[in-house]
Amino acid sequence: MSDWQINSRSSNSAKPASSKLGAAFLILFATPFAAFGIFALVQAFQKWDGSKLKDTVGLGLFGLIFSGVGFGLMVLAIVGLKKSKQSEALKAQHPDSPWLLRPDWAAGEIKSSAAGGVGVLLFMGLMFLGIGSVSTVIAVPRAFHGADKLPLLVLFFPLAGIVMLSAAAYMTMRRRKYGAVIFKMASVPAPLGGVLSGVVRVPEHFSPQGGVRLRLSCIHRYVTGTGKQRRTVEEVLWDAEKILGENLPRGGAGCNVPVFFKIPADAREADERDPNDRILWRLTATAQQPGIDFRADFEVPVFRTAASATPMADIPDPLAQYEVPDEQMVALEDPRIKATDLLGGGREFYFPAARNVGNAIGLTFFWLVWTGFLLLFGLLDGRHGSGLPHLDGGALFFVVVFGLVDVLIIFALINCWFKRVRVTITRDTVTIARHWLLFGYSKVVPCGDVADFSVTTGMQSGSTVYRTIRLQGRDGSLITTVITMIRSPREADWLAQQMKRAAKGSL
Repeated sequence: MSDWQINSRSSNSAKPASSKLGAAFLILFATPFAAFGIFALVQAFQKWDGSKLKDTVGLGLFGLIFSGVGFGLMVLAIVGLKKSKQSEALKAQHPDSPWLLRPDWAAGEIKSSAAGGVGVLLFMGLMFLGIGSVSTVIAVPRAFHGADKLPLLVLFFPLAGIVMLSAAAYMTMRRRKYGAVIFKMASVPAPLGGVLSGVVRVPEHFSPQGGVRLRLSCIHRYVTGTGKQRRTVEEVLWDAEKILGENLPRGGAGCNVPVFFKIPADAREADERDPNDRILWRLTATAQQPGIDFRADFEVPVFRTAASATPMADIPDPLAQYEVPDEQMVALEDPRIKATDLLGGGREFYFPAARNVGNAIGLTFFWLVWTGFLLLFGLLDGRHGSGLPHLDGGALFFVVVFGLVDVLIIFALINCWFKRVRVTITRDTVTIARHWLLFGYSKVVPCGDVADFSVTTGMQSGSTVYRTIRLQGRDGSLITTVITMIRSPREADWLAQQMKRAAKGSL
């Protein structure tokens, strides 16, 4: 019997009361926003005489934003309460089958959630842009004409609104291009110790040139902190990846992408009882396409069932005929990574700078925004004649602390854009040379001291877990890190195997 089945009965009795309490609290919280927004709209209407157009429009915009937030939260509370009642009714009907509590899981046809957040992004983007625009009009002139630069922080709100609206627009265009993408499961649920199989149906404008990447991940999503420190964390507990070639089954203008993953028996099953502490399984399909790249995310039902008690025999993988060979896979992942045989024996591996361009661009944008705020706070303001900032104690502390963080970001940017690594393996030594523009250093390790090239998980960005290849000593200690930030687990395994093979005569 699964943990979900054991604990669900004890928690179900408290859910209806807690759902009603939560909905009532959200409505009470939203009421002042709605009331203040209506009051502002009434005041704007009463003052509309054309003489103070700027003030009237600002007050009206403020009223629209606050009333929209208030009534929007009320609608969310009512819809959430209705869904909670429906969920409780389903739990009573299927107490031992949690995969039947969601209609899409029960039907075995799961729609992509890659565009599911468009409405939230649109709502939040308009709210941030509206509030930020009004605040900017009021605060920025005062900041430029006064000594206090703190009001300039309101510039964050319209900037965040623009970013959210841009993301919503991109997701909307992707949905229009590829249509409603659906994952049709072969059987429901996918059992621990069994397989997840089925077909991702892409109805329109999809030609898998360059291959399709499939990733199945078990994710622990939880909320930490309270108040302003509250944030949602996604920790990847297990993941696997396949890269399929171009010879996939066609489906009209679209394509049918086959899915097959073996699931470990000791993994954790899906658990949705606590929205602040969940276990979810996510299937992701991505492919580079002309214009807008393809992406589809599916939250799939993986549970411990009766079939999990008897692990399945080694089943042939039907995707083997579609999978890209290892050498071609590495070329697709990053064609600039070179593995070259040496004339005198051994092998050389070259990892160029800026291997993860997306991360480098994102960090660069963040650094520009961060540094821009420092500049606006007067770090390079020479209006007082000396060319140096004239700040009070609190503002000076703010600039010093944020300035130190800015320096750390610069070092990270140098690593992202300019660090290159060359690993040379002969029968006698393993040489790891690292360079940053004109600077660099090398570490030489005798092969007699090396036991293995191991792959470990490293930094996690979103739901992507980067791999690190490490050089392990014969005494079990870590000698050094060979390379970091490898996106694909299959690529990391292949590189580590090639390094082992190059040094096989001595290991």
